[in-house]
Amino acid sequence: MINVLITCQFHENGVKKLKSKGYNVDINYDLNEEGLLEIIDKYNILIVRSNLQIDMEIINKSINLKVIARAGTGLDNIDLTSAKEKNIHVINTPSSASDSVSELVIGLIIILYRKLIESNSTLKDGIWDRKEFIWKKKLLVGSNMYGKTIGILGFGNIGKKLAIKSLALGMKVIVYDIVNIDGRFIERGIIQKNNFFEFLKELDILSIHVPLTKETEYMINSKTLKHMKKSAIIINTSRGKVLNLRDLIDSLEKTEIAGAALDVFEKEPPNPELLKHKNMIVTPHIGSQTFETHENIALNIVNKIEDIFNLQ
Repeated sequence: MINVLITCQFHENGVKKLKSKGYNVDINYDLNEEGLLEIIDKYNILIVRSNLQIDMEIINKSINLKVIARAGTGLDNIDLTSAKEKNIHVINTPSSASDSVSELVIGLIIILYRKLIESNSTLKDGIWDRKEFIWKKKLLVGSNMYGKTIGILGFGNIGKKLAIKSLALGMKVIVYDIVNIDGRFIERGIIQKNNFFEFLKELDILSIHVPLTKETEYMINSKTLKHMKKSAIIINTSRGKVLNLRDLIDSLEKTEIAGAALDVFEKEPPNPELLKHKNMIVTPHIGSQTFETHENIALNIVNKIEDIFNLQ
């Protein structure tokens, strides 16, 4: 009997498929790392999201574990070195959330550019003073996306999807990545910049799509923010620790940049006191939270698990 422990949100069709293959499936959404340590030795497969840190201690205790499945993109919460030493397969679904995350980025840009939060709040407060808020003070006057330059930091699966959507909206797309981008994207008019600071200077919108590594940790900070236009906005749907939140807030307060939208944070949930700036909108890590993506992730994970066990 192959025992599976699911510690995160996992689509029911994925659970049904595991059970149909004869796997014994336990689901526990409330486990913390201490609780996982007590029971991990019973399981052959562990399915997690970013809710748990799978460190050396947990991996060393997992005497029967064959697969750690990250139901999502990043692997920064898993000790890959320890897993490799114990011959544990680590799998994830890097492309399953590409559409949902890239669509969220477009939505966040529109919210910021068209001042939808302010417009919604004003009207719900019973205020319909177009002369005051639009013509006189310009408080509800937004910007077009068409013709703007979006800078995509990291050109993986999500970055590629975002680039295509941005082109369709009439935007200029520039990319910064340590890997040269495919010629097919160059042919469509996407430009790759090799100098990071020159990349930052040119863009109107910065959308972050890099994994969290030693090189990317806090790469958006007070120094890098100073290279951006005062009219620029930042969207982060990758990893919270790529961006220094206090530096971002400081730049917003000094009007060194115009706005920001954050879906990820270094500590989740974040301190609400850090989220109050009027030009910053926030969402609770919902980049992959669509019905379609949940199902895609679950079924992709199950297919990869099957492939691993069929080869043994």
